[in-house]
Amino acid sequence: MSALMVYVERGLLGRINSAQLLGLVENRFSLVLEACLKYLDAVLNNNIFRESKRIRIIERFPFRTLKCSADYRDQSYNLQVPYPKPSEIPWSKDLCNTVHLIGNVGAPVEIKHLISGKVLAWTRLAVRKSPTDTTWINLTFWDELANTAHQHVEKGQQLYVCGRLVSDTVESDDGKQQTYYKIVVQQMNFIERNYGK
Repeated sequence: MSALMVYVERGLLGRINSAQLLGLVENRFSLVLEACLKYLDAVLNNNIFRESKRIRIIERFPFRTLKCSADYRDQSYNLQVPYPKPSEIPWSKDLCNTVHLIGNVGAPVEIKHLISGKVLAWTRLAVRKSPTDTTWINLTFWDELANTAHQHVEKGQQLYVCGRLVSDTVESDDGKQQTYYKIVVQQMNFIERNYGK
Protein backbone atom coordinates (compact mmCIF):
# COMPACT_ATOMS: atom_id res chain seq x y z
CA MET A 1 0.00 0.00 0.00
CA SER A 2 2.86 2.38 0.81
CA ALA A 3 4.37 1.95 -2.66
CA LEU A 4 1.04 2.70 -4.28
CA MET A 5 0.60 5.80 -2.12
CA VAL A 6 3.97 7.07 -3.35
CA TYR A 7 2.68 6.86 -6.92
CA VAL A 8 -0.53 8.57 -5.91
CA GLU A 9 1.13 11.43 -4.01
CA ARG A 10 3.67 12.09 -6.75
CA GLY A 11 1.08 11.99 -9.51
CA LEU A 12 2.80 9.07 -11.27
CA LEU A 13 -0.26 6.86 -11.74
CA GLY A 14 -0.41 7.78 -15.43
CA ARG A 15 3.18 6.55 -15.97
CA ILE A 16 2.74 2.93 -14.85
CA ASN A 17 1.05 0.18 -16.78
CA SER A 18 -1.65 -2.19 -15.61
CA ALA A 19 0.78 -5.02 -14.84
CA GLN A 20 2.82 -2.80 -12.52
CA LEU A 21 -0.30 -1.60 -10.77
CA LEU A 22 -1.56 -5.14 -10.31
CA GLY A 23 1.81 -6.04 -8.82
CA LEU A 24 1.30 -3.37 -6.19
CA VAL A 25 -2.15 -4.51 -5.11
CA GLU A 26 -2.26 -8.28 -5.75
CA ASN A 27 -1.25 -9.21 -2.18
CA ARG A 28 -3.52 -6.71 -0.44
CA PHE A 29 -6.84 -7.28 1.26
CA SER A 30 -10.18 -6.44 -0.31
CA LEU A 31 -10.46 -3.14 1.60
CA VAL A 32 -7.24 -1.93 0.01
CA LEU A 33 -8.56 -2.94 -3.40
CA GLU A 34 -11.75 -0.97 -2.83
CA ALA A 35 -9.75 2.12 -1.89
CA CYS A 36 -7.63 1.74 -5.04
CA LEU A 37 -10.70 1.42 -7.23
CA LYS A 38 -12.25 4.50 -5.73
CA TYR A 39 -9.13 6.57 -6.37
CA LEU A 40 -8.67 5.20 -9.88
CA ASP A 41 -12.23 6.15 -10.77
CA ALA A 42 -11.56 9.69 -9.59
CA VAL A 43 -8.45 9.78 -11.78
CA LEU A 44 -10.27 8.30 -14.76
CA ASN A 45 -13.10 10.79 -14.42
CA ASN A 46 -10.52 13.58 -14.62
CA ASN A 47 -9.32 12.20 -17.99
CA ILE A 48 -5.72 11.68 -16.80
CA PHE A 49 -5.77 8.28 -18.47
CA ARG A 50 -6.71 7.88 -22.10
CA GLU A 51 -9.66 5.63 -22.82
CA SER A 52 -7.37 2.96 -24.28
CA LYS A 53 -5.34 2.77 -21.05
CA ARG A 54 -8.21 2.35 -18.62
CA ILE A 55 -7.60 -0.49 -16.18
CA ARG A 56 -10.21 -2.99 -15.14
CA ILE A 57 -8.74 -4.47 -11.98
CA ILE A 58 -11.79 -6.53 -11.09
CA GLU A 59 -11.64 -8.41 -14.39
CA ARG A 60 -7.89 -9.12 -14.18
CA PHE A 61 -7.44 -9.63 -10.44
CA PRO A 62 -6.03 -13.15 -9.90
CA PHE A 63 -7.77 -13.90 -6.57
CA ARG A 64 -11.37 -14.82 -7.38
CA THR A 65 -12.38 -14.94 -3.69
CA LEU A 66 -11.80 -11.22 -3.18
CA LYS A 67 -14.71 -9.09 -4.29
CA CYS A 68 -15.52 -5.44 -3.80
CA SER A 69 -18.55 -4.76 -1.63
CA ALA A 70 -19.58 -1.89 -3.96
CA ASP A 71 -19.02 -1.01 -7.56
CA TYR A 72 -17.46 2.44 -7.38
CA ARG A 73 -18.08 2.97 -11.08
CA ASP A 74 -21.76 3.17 -10.21
CA GLN A 75 -22.18 6.69 -8.87
CA SER A 76 -25.48 5.77 -7.19
CA TYR A 77 -23.74 4.09 -4.24
CA ASN A 78 -23.39 7.38 -2.36
CA LEU A 79 -26.94 8.57 -2.88
CA GLN A 80 -28.97 9.10 0.28
CA VAL A 81 -32.15 7.12 0.75
CA PRO A 82 -35.07 9.50 1.31
CA TYR A 83 -36.91 8.94 4.58
CA PRO A 84 -40.26 10.57 5.30
CA LYS A 85 -40.25 13.59 7.57
CA PRO A 86 -42.05 13.03 10.91
CA SER A 87 -45.46 14.64 11.01
CA GLU A 88 -46.14 17.69 13.16
CA ILE A 89 -48.41 17.65 16.19
CA PRO A 90 -49.99 20.57 18.04
CA TRP A 91 -48.11 21.92 21.03
CA SER A 92 -49.43 20.69 24.36
CA LYS A 93 -48.29 21.54 27.85
CA ASP A 94 -48.95 17.99 29.00
CA LEU A 95 -46.65 16.56 26.32
CA CYS A 96 -43.76 18.78 27.40
CA ASN A 97 -43.12 16.53 30.40
CA THR A 98 -44.87 13.18 30.17
CA VAL A 99 -43.39 9.81 31.08
CA HIS A 100 -44.98 6.38 30.45
CA LEU A 101 -43.58 3.37 32.31
CA ILE A 102 -44.43 -0.28 32.92
CA GLY A 103 -42.65 -2.08 35.72
CA ASN A 104 -42.94 -4.12 38.88
CA VAL A 105 -43.68 -2.49 42.22
CA GLY A 106 -40.57 -2.91 44.33
CA ALA A 107 -41.80 -1.88 47.77
CA PRO A 108 -45.07 -1.50 49.70
CA VAL A 109 -46.73 1.88 49.18
CA GLU A 110 -46.12 4.23 52.10
CA ILE A 111 -48.56 7.04 52.85
CA LYS A 112 -48.43 10.28 54.81
CA HIS A 113 -51.16 12.77 55.67
CA LEU A 114 -49.77 16.30 55.68
CA ILE A 115 -50.87 19.13 57.95
CA SER A 116 -52.11 21.03 54.89
CA GLY A 117 -54.68 18.29 54.30
CA LYS A 118 -52.89 16.81 51.30
CA VAL A 119 -52.08 13.12 51.12
CA LEU A 120 -48.70 11.88 49.90
CA ALA A 121 -47.77 8.31 48.99
CA TRP A 122 -44.66 6.81 47.45
CA THR A 123 -43.04 3.58 46.31
CA ARG A 124 -40.46 2.32 43.81
CA LEU A 125 -40.92 0.80 40.35
CA ALA A 126 -38.49 -1.70 38.82
CA VAL A 127 -38.28 -1.18 35.05
CA ARG A 128 -36.45 -4.05 33.35
CA LYS A 129 -34.52 -3.26 30.18
CA SER A 130 -33.21 -6.82 29.94
CA PRO A 131 -32.99 -9.87 32.23
CA THR A 132 -29.80 -8.43 33.74
CA ASP A 133 -30.51 -4.68 33.59
CA THR A 134 -33.10 -3.11 35.91
CA THR A 135 -33.69 0.59 36.57
CA TRP A 136 -35.38 1.70 39.79
CA ILE A 137 -37.75 4.65 39.52
CA ASN A 138 -39.21 6.49 42.50
CA LEU A 139 -42.96 7.09 42.26
CA THR A 140 -44.96 9.75 44.09
CA PHE A 141 -48.75 9.88 44.39
CA TRP A 142 -50.84 12.78 45.64
CA ASP A 143 -54.27 13.08 47.25
CA GLU A 144 -56.95 10.74 45.81
CA LEU A 145 -54.45 8.78 43.74
CA ALA A 146 -52.28 8.40 46.85
CA ASN A 147 -55.15 6.77 48.76
CA THR A 148 -55.92 4.53 45.79
CA ALA A 149 -52.31 3.41 45.49
CA HIS A 150 -52.05 2.75 49.22
CA GLN A 151 -55.17 0.58 49.22
CA HIS A 152 -54.66 -1.40 46.00
CA VAL A 153 -51.01 -1.40 44.93
CA GLU A 154 -48.89 -4.20 46.39
CA LYS A 155 -45.28 -5.17 46.09
CA GLY A 156 -44.58 -7.38 43.05
CA GLN A 157 -47.56 -6.22 40.99
CA GLN A 158 -47.00 -5.09 37.44
CA LEU A 159 -48.07 -1.50 37.04
CA TYR A 160 -48.44 1.06 34.28
CA VAL A 161 -47.92 4.68 35.31
CA CYS A 162 -48.07 7.98 33.45
CA GLY A 163 -46.83 11.18 35.02
CA ARG A 164 -44.37 14.05 35.19
CA LEU A 165 -40.62 13.80 35.70
CA VAL A 166 -39.51 16.04 38.58
CA SER A 167 -36.22 16.51 40.40
CA ASP A 168 -35.34 17.02 44.06
CA THR A 169 -32.05 18.56 45.10
CA VAL A 170 -30.74 17.48 48.50
CA GLU A 171 -27.63 18.71 50.26
CA SER A 172 -25.53 15.91 51.71
CA ASP A 173 -23.60 15.99 55.00
CA ASP A 174 -20.40 17.05 53.23
CA GLY A 175 -22.14 20.05 51.63
CA LYS A 176 -22.48 18.59 48.13
CA GLN A 177 -25.79 18.84 46.35
CA GLN A 178 -27.28 15.69 44.88
CA THR A 179 -30.19 15.61 42.46
CA TYR A 180 -32.75 12.82 42.52
CA TYR A 181 -35.44 12.22 39.92
CA LYS A 182 -38.90 10.80 40.46
CA ILE A 183 -42.20 10.42 38.66
CA VAL A 184 -45.26 12.25 39.99
CA VAL A 185 -47.93 9.79 38.92
CA GLN A 186 -51.06 11.21 37.30
CA GLN A 187 -52.51 7.96 35.98
CA MET A 188 -51.96 4.31 36.90
CA ASN A 189 -53.34 0.99 35.74
CA PHE A 190 -52.67 -2.64 36.49
CA ILE A 191 -51.31 -4.86 33.71
CA GLU A 192 -53.41 -7.89 32.80
CA ARG A 193 -51.91 -11.12 34.10
CA ASN A 194 -52.24 -12.91 30.77
CA TYR A 195 -50.79 -10.05 28.67
CA GLY A 196 -47.98 -12.25 27.34
CA LYS A 197 -50.14 -15.18 26.30
